[in-house]
Amino acid sequence: MLDVNRLTLEEKEILRLISIGYSNKQIAAELQISEPAAKNHMTKILKKLNSLNRTEAVVKAAVIGLVPIGAD
Repeated sequence: MLDVNRLTLEEKEILRLISIGYSNKQIAAELQISEPAAKNHMTKILKKLNSLNRTEAVVKAAVIGLVPIGAD
């Protein structure tokens, strides 16, 4: 079951950044957090979206409208 309603604003922003190809290192720099913190957020996102990897999480997020499909 997807736990979309429990995604934080920061987790939604991380999903957006992942959808446009950002690595954990780039996410950390963009959000001014540590790389381990970015990885921790990613782990929480995967769990909340019941996903095995970041690609699956982004696809699920796109299908439910959390991130744009075909983002530039």
